Amino acid sequence: GVKVAPLPTTKELTEFYDISSVLRGLAARKAVRNITPREIKHLQEVILQSEQSLREGSLKEVYKLNKKFHQIIEKSCDNKELIFLLDNVYERSRERFSEILSRKKRQKESIEEHKLILEALIKKDEEWAEQLMRKHIENGKEDLLQQIELRENNHIKNNNSE
Repeated sequence: GVKVAPLPTTKELTEFYDISSVLRGLAARKAVRNITPREIKHLQEVILQSEQSLREGSLKEVYKLNKKFHQIIEKSCDNKELIFLLDNVYERSRERFSEILSRKKRQKESIEEHKLILEALIKKDEEWAEQLMRKHIENGKEDLLQQIELRENNHIKNNNSE
């Protein structure tokens, strides 16, 4: 039969996102120096498409566009080692966290955060870009932790009522 991976523990999720926020923050900082006008335009398009998909209620599509947004920034950081580490982060994340999709409320906030990150990139503010990106990843972590807690509580409730 098909083996379903157990839900990640809160400890596992926290460890993973702590590393992710540092690496992605660094990538955003580095991207400030290297990002091209074409990549900026691409990020703007991704944000518009994300808003459209959110309005249509297609959360899977928003999820894909979110990944695209981050990858554009990460590719433009011009640091092979960092890109290699981040690719690894994506692989692990797909294996462990893909079944916990962000909720609609979080996805809406996430798109707003993307707009601010884009603004920092346009203004060429390294410090701000890094801070915003780290905060953005932290916010995602908090949302997922809440969801895991809700699931665990529901699971306990359901088992107790049997």
